[in-house]
Amino acid sequence: ILSYDKDLMQLVTDAEGDQVMPVRQLNPSEQTWYGPQEIEKQFGVEPRQLIDYLALTGDPSDCIPGVEGVGKKTAATLLQQFGTLERVLEAAQAAEVKLSKRAISLSLE
Repeated sequence: ILSYDKDLMQLVTDAEGDQVMPVRQLNPSEQTWYGPQEIEKQFGVEPRQLIDYLALTGDPSDCIPGVEGVGKKTAATLLQQFGTLERVLEAAQAAEVKLSKRAISLSLE
């Protein structure tokens, strides 16, 4: 994948099962290849979790505001602990995780 768009990093994989080739992303401006290990090192989450990570932290390039009070480290920790954004929000509703009331109410809509 040749793209500047970090949203596409969710497609990065190692070769597994029936997949013949691994998928990597090249950032043309940095001339840097991103595989699963590079994404985990940069963001603290697996490629499949990147969209949830961006939903929590926000992504100004896509006009996603993120969750108030949740930064990069907190988002990575929450996703490492709960796996998905849906599970993070379920934990917040059950008071296992402290998120803003606004974030919880938006998740219910």
